[in-house]
Amino acid sequence: MFNPLKLLKKDKEEKKQEPQASEVSLDRVEFFIMPARFRAGAAKDSAPKAKKVGIIIMVSGGIIIVVAAIFLIRYLYFSEGDISILSKIPFLNQPPISGTQTVVMNPVLPEEEQALQPEPQEEELEEEELEPEEELEKNCGFISNLEDYYNPELVCLGQEIINNCQAATATIEDNNFGYNEFRVIGLDQDSCIVQVTFPTSEEIINLEMVEYGGKYIQCAYDINELFDLGYGPGRLASYIYLQSSLEELTEDTICFGSAVDLWKIKLTQREEEEEETPEFILGVDSDNDGLSDVEENNIYITNSNTNDSDGDGYKDNQEVLSLYNPMGEGYLSESGLISEFINSKYNYRIYYPKIWHPEDRTEGELVQFFSDVDGLMQIIVQDNPAKLGIKEWYAELINSSPALVTQQMEQLKSGLEVIYSVDGLTAYLTLSSNLLEQVGGGDNVYILTYSPEENNKLEFLATFKMMINSFKVLP
Repeated sequence: MFNPLKLLKKDKEEKKQEPQASEVSLDRVEFFIMPARFRAGAAKDSAPKAKKVGIIIMVSGGIIIVVAAIFLIRYLYFSEGDISILSKIPFLNQPPISGTQTVVMNPVLPEEEQALQPEPQEEELEEEELEPEEELEKNCGFISNLEDYYNPELVCLGQEIINNCQAATATIEDNNFGYNEFRVIGLDQDSCIVQVTFPTSEEIINLEMVEYGGKYIQCAYDINELFDLGYGPGRLASYIYLQSSLEELTEDTICFGSAVDLWKIKLTQREEEEEETPEFILGVDSDNDGLSDVEENNIYITNSNTNDSDGDGYKDNQEVLSLYNPMGEGYLSESGLISEFINSKYNYRIYYPKIWHPEDRTEGELVQFFSDVDGLMQIIVQDNPAKLGIKEWYAELINSSPALVTQQMEQLKSGLEVIYSVDGLTAYLTLSSNLLEQVGGGDNVYILTYSPEENNKLEFLATFKMMINSFKVLP
């Protein structure tokens, strides 16, 4: 630290060491002294004038500083329009400092406050401009008659199609499905896109269409080709709906969707089954009563030239399938024309023609009935530990799903459920859910097959059905 005392002390020491100068004689020096009248006046006026000048200088300087500060603040405040630059100067926006408070020169707003900061108005306008306006879908209501081209709801739907394929919807009553939702989705380039959505499986009327529950079809129609048809609005709407149905669906149709995918699977399945199924020849039936001449002459001893041999008003085939005697009164089991086979291992009973002979070489697992004329019948037993319904079990057998099984399940008078193979020559039977508690079991599936001879001639179709109808699971 600088010490002025040391400097004075050092100065004195230096002075002591300096050599004394030689004395100067004042005898020859001339002195001029201001006259007394001037000295008095000068001493009197000099002090007030100096004081006055100092005050003027100080006041002028203060005014200049104030004016400069005002102009500086005005410049800074209006330099960026409505947003003051002063707000950007950190130390001008700090709260008063007290105690040991720390001054933050560059404060950062918390996330909550940052979220509350308004975004620039220009960005919001840009976002609004990018959002397209939603096109309203016109609801044309319920349509029950597609042939009434003047129906207001149908005309409403057609007008939206003619009006450059505007979005529209309607509920259309259908004989197969009940109520379908029909939508005009819009124009894609030159194609008018329409969609038919089917109701749930529980609501579908036609049981053969149950697997299509909840699925849809989308089809594309060239808008110019639609106009070239020259149809009125109602007829055009009806035409497009019918062309988008499963009945009109072909491999060349420009349609897609979950219903189309299922339709293609079923089509492929049918084609494969047709290729695998050999061509069978029906036996001769001279009187067209449903019994072949071989069955009438060899099994039931009926007249092959008349369809009602006993004249009771019922055709011979009808009585046989109902397990009644076609040659007289009473049941077929009392006629002496058939016999009963009982499988004690798997607890079932079945009728078969008396002139046939059964063979059981596997302790009940495989039983065969030989006609000695043309073909045979056989019964095998398969496990069903999960006690599945016959359609579910059959779907697993063919590695498919129940929805893709095209054959319908039937229920026999005996309470059994049965489903047939595609060619109709194999029957799969199991207990229905109603009989599981009464009879017990239900963990087996019984498979009956009719195997014709190599000539593929079907002489015993009625007898095959009679044996199935007589099949019964014993308690």
